[in-house]
This record gives sequence, structure tokens and C-alpha cells, in this order.
Amino acid sequence: MAVLLMLLFVQLKLSTHDVDAAIYRTRPQPTAALLGQTVTLRCSFYNLRTDDVVNWFGPPEFQHISAARNVHSRYTRYAVVDSNADAGEFNLEIRNVQQEDDGIYRCSTFYAENAADARLTVVVPPVKRPEMIIKSDPPTVGQALRVICRSSGGRPVPKLTWYNGTHLVRQPVHGWNHGRKTLDGQSVLMLPVLTKWDNGMNLTCKADQGYPELVEPGIASTVLNVQYPPMVSAVKTVVRVKEGTFTNLSCSVDSNPEAAMMWRKLDGHLPTDGEERQRSFILPSLSRKHAGRYQCRADNGIQPDAFATILLDVLYPPTIQTQFDKVDVLFGNTDYSLECKADGNPKPKIRWRRTNTNLYFSNPLRFSKSDYQTEGDYECVAESLGFRTASRQAVINVIGRPDIRGDPETIRTSQGTSVTLLCEVNADPPISSISWFWRNDRGRQTALRKNRVSGVSIRQRATAMGTDSILVIDSVGTGNAGEYSCKAANMFGEDSRDFTIVVEGPPVFIIAMVTGVLVVSIILTVVAGICIARRRNCRCCKTNTQNMPTSNGTKPLPPPHPKETSMMELEDFGGTMKPRPPPKGEKDLYAIGVNYPNPVMQTPAYAAVDRRRCHCKDEETHRKQIHMDTQRRPKMKRPIAKPDHVLSVSPYNGESWRVVSTKRHLPEYCDTKDDSYAYDGPYNKCQHL
Repeated sequence: MAVLLMLLFVQLKLSTHDVDAAIYRTRPQPTAALLGQTVTLRCSFYNLRTDDVVNWFGPPEFQHISAARNVHSRYTRYAVVDSNADAGEFNLEIRNVQQEDDGIYRCSTFYAENAADARLTVVVPPVKRPEMIIKSDPPTVGQALRVICRSSGGRPVPKLTWYNGTHLVRQPVHGWNHGRKTLDGQSVLMLPVLTKWDNGMNLTCKADQGYPELVEPGIASTVLNVQYPPMVSAVKTVVRVKEGTFTNLSCSVDSNPEAAMMWRKLDGHLPTDGEERQRSFILPSLSRKHAGRYQCRADNGIQPDAFATILLDVLYPPTIQTQFDKVDVLFGNTDYSLECKADGNPKPKIRWRRTNTNLYFSNPLRFSKSDYQTEGDYECVAESLGFRTASRQAVINVIGRPDIRGDPETIRTSQGTSVTLLCEVNADPPISSISWFWRNDRGRQTALRKNRVSGVSIRQRATAMGTDSILVIDSVGTGNAGEYSCKAANMFGEDSRDFTIVVEGPPVFIIAMVTGVLVVSIILTVVAGICIARRRNCRCCKTNTQNMPTSNGTKPLPPPHPKETSMMELEDFGGTMKPRPPPKGEKDLYAIGVNYPNPVMQTPAYAAVDRRRCHCKDEETHRKQIHMDTQRRPKMKRPIAKPDHVLSVSPYNGESWRVVSTKRHLPEYCDTKDDSYAYDGPYNKCQHL
């Protein structure tokens, strides 16, 4: 029973203890302090009992430093500050921190669980900034590079890192080899093979203790000076400049250290009038002798040397090199050629042309056959782009036997005409003689001399190319037919040309003249007959109408105009002829008239009136006389006109008019082939003539 009561008391005691246990309000935090500074480690509790004691423990090996506010006498630089027992706050202050203060500190109570620890780091700055050592002097392309970064002193030991400019170098990257950090703060950077692109690299070594708010990191930097051989390139590999101008040949060089530049001409000596200015070679006034290949060479002591080549092309105008005098060519020479040579840059285009013409020939100038037509002035023309054209004249003189232009010719002519034969002779030297020969149809040949043959004349005239001989036959007859030959000769030989004259019938113009005369004669005869017949017809009408009185002794009045008429036909009066259209078809010469349209009435197609009889009074004697006259004349087919409305007007007494009216249709008994009937208008009947 006593044992049970004891266990119950202990459990009750423990339960009471759990309820009243202290809780951390502020736990100690890891802290860094610079050597010689003052640092405070904070610690406070909740539910701290009055009989609880707050203790601090520290290095080495958790030595008891303080209890409540009491600090052990060994820790003269330590103190519990801001101690508020009621608030449960007990902060440990360390003045003038030293390296032996570095370590782990603990703040705890008897009843507190999970005691809180905190580390105090005492920072000791390095003695000096880090230094960088390059184990290759000087660094050269193709070699390995070893760079050492070393930091002296400092606690904690600084961490060394590498930077290329602002970029952190992480290993391994692009052949870099980062060395292992040593205890004394040393790091090695390896570059297995240097290139020209490593020149100017900004290498930085950074020593950092990890507490930048207390100690600024130390930095060491260097710029790599990597030496490499020169690399040369021409600014322009081909330079084309006109003669007489300024030019500058330039090369660009990349090298470390700087290289010296040297110039030379590969295909000759370097012009003495040129000036070397390191990377340029200057020629103040170019000439064609300066053209060629130039080389710039650079050397900086690191092999190999480098060079570049520049082609200088000097442009100059074309000049003709061939000298042409008067060129004599033998007449008839085949495949003769004349070559022209010219110099220029760019290479000129060479052609030939006749002087003052635009007809060009290729070079060399070739003649398939030399004759007097090819003789004359020619020009060799040389053309280059960007320059004026050069030309030189050549005179081609053809010498040899005479050359008579033209082929054999046959001339057909008529008797009585004139014939001219032209013989054009070209010759150099001039002809010594020119002769004409005639071979007639019987084969007899006769020499024709100047003005010695009747009807034949020969004359000559000088021309630019030689002589023209002209033979003229004034009036050709059948006796002049045959072959005519013109022959010319000089010291080199002779040439001839043949003409054949064929004399045909009478001239065409004579036949045309005779035919024209006959036609005119016939026309005049016909016109005269018509005029005579018309005059006789009119006189008959005039005589009878004027002399026949009426029953009361007065002259008869003309009948009134019919109402159905629509056209008037006017005849001649007193020998006066009115204009008439030409006769159409076969008409009686005595019935020819002219129809005039009435301006008031509608005009029919035509009007015709029988004019074989006199339109007078119908006395029997007068009608018989007309019938007898008609019988005496040759019979002609009389057309029967059937107009719709015709008004025929005949002269009556020279003052008034007699109206003869025809109706739309003639009586059927008048429509006959018998010419002895005619229609009488006034009496509206058909009467026998």
C-alpha cells in the first residue's frame, strides 16, 4: 500500500512539473563577430519558475560560464546583460571578441527541454588581398597557361573562385582546369592551349570568407597578354585606277605584339616614286608601268610571317600601234587582209570602217577580191569603255589592169530610135587606149573611131575612178544591129564589155500616133453629121410654123399645157446648143435631146420624143415631105419611149411654144416595128408617116 502511494505521488509530481516547465521565447542564433568587436548572444523563456536558474555554457567543451546573473571569474570579458528575471530574459555579452571565443554556446534551465545551442564565429580578415601568379611569361599562342591565386591569412580561410570578366568559371569548361584549394588559400587555373582569342582575357580571383557584411571579399585581376603571329589581309585585292591619278594600296594586320610592315613588287622593282607608310603604299601619280602585283609582309618575331597580295590594274586609253601609209594592192588579188594593232586597258575593241561612214568591218580587214570598188580611205577604230575612241586612217590604192563595170548586155530597140552605150572604165594607172568594135549579123567586124562613122558618135569623159566612153547611135536602123565591144588597156592588161543591139519593128509611138489620128477623125466625122442633121430638122420646123396662117388670117396660138405633164424637154433654138448628156444605147440622130427636171414637178427617169417629123401643123404636103426625107435616110430602129408624163416643147414663131403631150401609154397599134408610124401628141393618135 505504501509503495502504491509513493508511485502516485511521484506521478502527480511529474504531471505538475510538465505543466509548469519553461519554454524558449528567444533561442540563441549563430552569430559572427569581427575580431575585437562586442557581440551579444540572446536567450529568453516563457513560464520561467522562480526557482529555475538560467545557465550559459561555452567553449571549450561547454564550460559553465554563468548561472542566472552570476558569471564565472574566468570570463572577465563576459556578462549577462538586460537580465530581467521576471521576463525570463538572460543575454550573454562578450566584449573584445578573440579567436578563443569562437565556438558553440548553450543557454538552458533545469526544467527546459531541448537545450538551445548557437555558434559564435570569430572572423579574422586576411593579412592582404589575394595575389595572382602566371607561370608562363609571356603567354604565347599554342602554349599551356598555369595561373595561381593565393590568399594569405584570414579566419575562416577564404574561398577562392575564378571569373572570366563577370562570368564564373566552373570546372571543367572549354579545357579549363581548376586547381584544388590548399590550406593556405591557394588555387591554380590551367589553360591547356592558348589561342589568339584568349588575348585580352580579364581573369579575376576572388577570396571570400563568407561574411561580406563584416569583411569585403578580396579580389585579384589580370589581363592576359597572349602573343600570336601576324595575320594580314588586303583592304582590296584588286585595285583598278586610271592612269595619272592617286592611289593607296593598303593592308590590315592583326598581331601581338605589333608587326612591322614591308612592301615589295613581285613582278619587278618597287617604284621609287612610291611612299611606304607602314600599312599603306602610296603612288601619287600612276602610270602604266606601275601596274603589277604588290605584296605586303608583316613580322612581329613570332613565326610564321604573314603576307597579302594586291593586283594593281592601271587603266589607260587605247592607242593604235600600227602605222599605215598608202597601201598598194594589185587588182584581182584574192584574200588580201590588213591588220590593225592597238594597246589599251581595258583591252580595246578594234574594228574597221570606211571613212565618214558607220559601216564597220572586223579586224583584220579582209578583201575576198581586190577591185577598184574597194579602193579608198579606211579607218582603224579602237574603243575602250570609259575612254575616247582612237582612230587611224589607211589609204588603200588598187593598181592593175582596167576594169570595165557591168556584164554583157542585150538592148532591144525599134527603128529610128536613139541608142546610147556606156562603157565605165576604172583603171590605175590610167588607160592607154579605149576602143569600140562592131560585129554585124554577118560576122564582119569594124573598128569604130571617133566621129568617123555616119550616125555614130563616140565621146569620153574623165571620172574619179577612171574614164567613161560613150557611144551614141542617133537613128537606129536594121543595119546597126549586131555586137558592139568596148576594150580598154593599160600597162597591166586589158578588159572589155560586150553589147548586143537587136533592132525590131516600127516604134510603138508611131503606131500609137496613127491610131490616135484615126480615132480623132472618126469622132469628128460623127460629130459633124449630128450637127448637120440637127440643123436641118430645126430649120424645117421654124419655116413651116412661121408661114402658115390660120383661117381668120392670124397666126395660130399654141395649145394649152396638159394638166398631166411632169417634165419639160428643151430643144435648141436659133442655133443655140443646150448642154445634153451623152446618148445612151442606139438612138436616132434626129431624136437627140436633153431632159431638164422641173423644179416644181417630180422628175421621171427620162423623156424621149420622136424627132423624125416636124412638130408643126399637120398639112398633108408637109407630112409627105417629111416622109420622103425619112425614106431617103437609112432606116434605124426607132425606140418607143413610154414615159409616165412627158411635156415636149418646140419653138413656135420664135415667141411662143407648142406643147406636145404624151400619155402614160402609147396606143397598142403604134407599138410596132414598122417605122412608118409615129405617135402625134397634139392629136393623141398614131399616124402614118
